[in-house]
Amino acid sequence: MIEMLDTLRRTGGLAALSRHLNLTPTQASAGTDALLPFLLGGFKRYCQRHDSEGQGLPALLKLLNLWGDGEMAAAVLIPGNGSMAAGPALLEAIFGSPEAIVSVASAAAQRSELDTAQLRKMLPLLAMLLGGYISIRAAPLHGNDNGVPALLELEHAHNPLDEVLPPEED
Repeated sequence: MIEMLDTLRRTGGLAALSRHLNLTPTQASAGTDALLPFLLGGFKRYCQRHDSEGQGLPALLKLLNLWGDGEMAAAVLIPGNGSMAAGPALLEAIFGSPEAIVSVASAAAQRSELDTAQLRKMLPLLAMLLGGYISIRAAPLHGNDNGVPALLELEHAHNPLDEVLPPEED
């Protein structure tokens, strides 16, 4: 998670969130820090849900490709550079319902100085940034995961999302 937060800082993702949502850089950082474990947990859960015969990560990458790969991040980073439709679609795919999205935002609000409404606005933008970065990171080596399973902690049983949304039944 720290690695992804550093990536967001270095690439201007936090500044873009600040600009889009009219937040201070400190607020954007605090909101990101609170939401990041849940979003990464949602991507992890998506992989687990689609993991028949090791196809979880390829299924996630296919979803990200469907919504624009790295272009999702570019749409957030550069104003007017693309559609923002990927954000809500990704949230629906990884969390499953509007109620779950509200639960995630509410849980993150307890961890930050931002309220649930602000975090709900941040969620789709941050999902696009993360989705774009994951796509870019996985793409260069064509078939090599380039550390994405470690980033999503696919080998670990713990998922921060389980604290907010009940684990899915098999």
